[in-house]
Amino acid sequence: MSQEEIVERISKLEAQLQALSPKEQEPVKHPIEKVRTVAKFFLSYWTLFSFLFALVVMVYVKYTFDIDYFENYRSVSEIRSLSDFHRKMGDEFIGKTEWQAAEDAYQQALDIDKNNIQAAYGLVKSQVFQPLEGQKHYFPEVVNTRLNYLMDFFPNDYLLSYLRATYYVDKNDLAEARQWFEKSMKENPDYSWNHVALGYILQQEGNFQGALESFHKAVKLDPENEVASGNLGFAYLYTGDFKEAIKYLQIASDISPRFSNYFGIADAHVYSKDFATALAYREVNLKQAVANDPAMERFLGVNSLWMYNYMPLHPGDKETIKQFIQDTGVEKQRIMVYFAVSFDYALNKDFTKADEMFKKGIDADKDKAYRDFFINRINSMQAFVEPDAATNEWLEARKAELSGAEQ
Repeated sequence: MSQEEIVERISKLEAQLQALSPKEQEPVKHPIEKVRTVAKFFLSYWTLFSFLFALVVMVYVKYTFDIDYFENYRSVSEIRSLSDFHRKMGDEFIGKTEWQAAEDAYQQALDIDKNNIQAAYGLVKSQVFQPLEGQKHYFPEVVNTRLNYLMDFFPNDYLLSYLRATYYVDKNDLAEARQWFEKSMKENPDYSWNHVALGYILQQEGNFQGALESFHKAVKLDPENEVASGNLGFAYLYTGDFKEAIKYLQIASDISPRFSNYFGIADAHVYSKDFATALAYREVNLKQAVANDPAMERFLGVNSLWMYNYMPLHPGDKETIKQFIQDTGVEKQRIMVYFAVSFDYALNKDFTKADEMFKKGIDADKDKAYRDFFINRINSMQAFVEPDAATNEWLEARKAELSGAEQ
């Protein structure tokens, strides 16, 4: 046998031995290793599994027990929204200078959500102009001290700037008031009361075109601001646009039947020669002023400063309307309405009632503070309304009586 054959046979024998030897077995994993593998998988996707589990529980609870998982979150959101609604109402009452109403609104906001910080600040602001305990009127030095203290903490608060401007209006320092209103306007351009107040100042300065623009801006920002609509109507009345005056004074009256709104719309109807409608509105004024009903105080604006301008003596008269009277208190409003309604009765040919109301006006106006104002009103009506001979004779007699009462 050759060497090659021997080598070949040895190779075959090795192959056969290898084929007959048992195969190596794969190592068997210990049960603990399997647990570790599963645990590692769950830990890797723990967030996903937690979310899916919570979702399943939420759906189960919702349809089994009718309990909304997000109810508490919605309740918190609704509480904050309701609280903020009252806080915004407080801001509006600040603009109207209705301090007690503002304080009540802020307190309601805090009662609903004690964490409403803006309402807490508002509560303090609403007390700036309130009189000290036992007093009917505020002391300017107290108001000034309160404002100085607050403005040290909140120098760029638009409501504090507004209150500072109001302080200067009460002092009749219109130049300083205008600066503070303009500052407040920069801090919050959307606060409609700044535009109302600026229009008021411009009207006092005789800038009726500027006043009209400011009042229009206020109405655009807040169509429900009846003071803005009312002042816009008065500005149109004084400038001789009686149709627009009726439009905006009617809007204001529909929102709030305040004394001033009814007084203005009655005047607008007089100058539109609708004497019956004018008398109907003025009689509402008369009823408001003589009722002595505490419930009517808000509509009378008992604690508010009001202003009425003189009427033009001819179309385009821009000088006479720069004069005005301003006052406060229901007693003064009675004087206004006694004289005004006497003219309305005369224009409606009821001279008996006209004499009765005119006498009440004379008796009430002991200080003779309103004589010039109503002499102007007679002259203006004679120029614009052109009353008939009997009414004109009555007006001339009353004008003489007013003139004589001045002497």
